[in-house]
Amino acid sequence: MQTGGDMWPGRDAHERDSRVVRKYQAAGLHDLDQRIFCGFQTMPANTIMIMTRRLLFAGVGLSLAIAVPATALPAHAAPTPAWRPVYQTPAGDGHGGFDDVFALGPKKAWAVGSHQSGGLIRFAQWNGTAWRPVEVPSSVYSGLRSPALHTVTASSPANVWAFGDARRGGADVGFALRWNGTSWTRKVFAAGMRISDAAFVGKQLWITGSRCTSSGCQGFIRRFDGKAWRAVPLPKVKTKGKRIGFNRLSPRPGGGVWAAGSVHSTSAPVSTPVVAYWNGKKWKTLPKPKVSLRKGLAYGFTDLAAQGSKTVWATATVLSPGEGSTYAGLLLRWNGKKWKHFRIKDKQGIAKFAPDGKKGFWLLNGSHRALLHFNGGKVDRRYAPKAGGKNGRAFGLTRIPGTRSLWAVGVAGERGTVWKYGP
Repeated sequence: MQTGGDMWPGRDAHERDSRVVRKYQAAGLHDLDQRIFCGFQTMPANTIMIMTRRLLFAGVGLSLAIAVPATALPAHAAPTPAWRPVYQTPAGDGHGGFDDVFALGPKKAWAVGSHQSGGLIRFAQWNGTAWRPVEVPSSVYSGLRSPALHTVTASSPANVWAFGDARRGGADVGFALRWNGTSWTRKVFAAGMRISDAAFVGKQLWITGSRCTSSGCQGFIRRFDGKAWRAVPLPKVKTKGKRIGFNRLSPRPGGGVWAAGSVHSTSAPVSTPVVAYWNGKKWKTLPKPKVSLRKGLAYGFTDLAAQGSKTVWATATVLSPGEGSTYAGLLLRWNGKKWKHFRIKDKQGIAKFAPDGKKGFWLLNGSHRALLHFNGGKVDRRYAPKAGGKNGRAFGLTRIPGTRSLWAVGVAGERGTVWKYGP
């Protein structure tokens, strides 16, 4: 692990901050307010490095394998169901890793990432038999400097969307790539916009994130109806000097969408976690979960998953807002009337989670080095991602609809890696 200097050699500070912000937002630690929303501009460089080493795979970039045959890994002796690596990008392809994965069913899934040094996009597809790289022509992202994909979602094999960050004209920009099964199109958003999550809500595509300008940062939600992007009004905040922002979305069965984020102060690193749902006309904000923490600690939501029209689960990380240190994880459930929470004894916190197809969940810890299985009110199993004899880190996690299997994606031995749980 690199312990000094810039961990992205050859990139300027703005690009470095963009990557750190994106990964830190993925961990849901929005309690750091504008140091999250505005590229850590108020944070000392040594603090950035400490948090980066905690949250990122140090010295390892994101790579692309678009012109090299896919590498399927040999079958392992471990019986299924069990986590095991099933695909890696070819050796010699450069440092790399996938950032997110989304599955429509047993025969269709997509993983996204990017190349550290070459400024190229990575996009891989599961066809029901094997993972294969899909070529993204450089013309699709021409004019974008150091593009990096970190979010993927789809409504059909002919409507796949990937979102990421890049630099254009000296400014950070969020962008989207759409794959219709045969060709690509792109959308570049306004300067300062960063997308933290995306989900299909019915036939509409929703995104959430933040936009930072010289006057400060604002959260946003947009939805795409197939023709145009339209702004969705955020819940109103009555307290002066505070703003609301969301970092996770989850479609609400029966219509509408759940959103998780925080109400944060514009002048200090203080925030209050919040979950709300949109019923098609207006927002309803849920009461804050009552979690007993020692003085000086807080928690921030990191992921969200709806189960039924009234039930939603969420994960959170317990942290110290003033210093960025993490202490534990939380798994929370709203049953339509009240919250219940479970403490997860992992000092790295929880970054993402996915249902296991039964009554439990797989949790990805904040260091991205461990997958924890939660069932019956406790963690009963733990898996450390590995491949080819190398330790790995997972950044994306999703259940395969209609099954009890899951995909996880990340990096192992400087190679983009896909793991599978179940048959």
